[in-house]
Amino acid sequence: MKKEAGKLLGFRSDTPWKKGIALIYYGSCFVFFMIAMITPPLIPASSADTVITKISSFILTLMLLSPALFLSDTFLRNTLPFFKVKSFLSSLTGLLIVWAFLMYFFLCSESLHSPEYKTQFNAFISASYDSFVEAGTNDFIQIDPIE
Repeated sequence: MKKEAGKLLGFRSDTPWKKGIALIYYGSCFVFFMIAMITPPLIPASSADTVITKISSFILTLMLLSPALFLSDTFLRNTLPFFKVKSFLSSLTGLLIVWAFLMYFFLCSESLHSPEYKTQFNAFISASYDSFVEAGTNDFIQIDPIE
């Protein structure tokens, strides 16, 4: 187990501060994933729409974890073309391609929602935005001009 953990991003050099940052990163990704899987949709949804929401959340988690998955010393880095070279530009290009694919999969999964869900979700987002704009126009704090 220790040998495999040594290949992960943040644990390769055995530097304490890098391990700390990596633990925060991996822990944050885990917390995001758990909250995304446990939390129900923001609006009432059918079971199919709920499953689609969970799939979208999983794809977002993969987007968060993709630097660790593709830049660590794993089989993915050793087999995929842009990551084999191990230079900054090729790794960055590879990550951008991975993110583009994951974003495409995310958008495809979101397009599978039912028309009713899309209508309700758009109404919810519009109402949230309108409330935000309205709150920004109210002057809660009165500041007297400097004389």
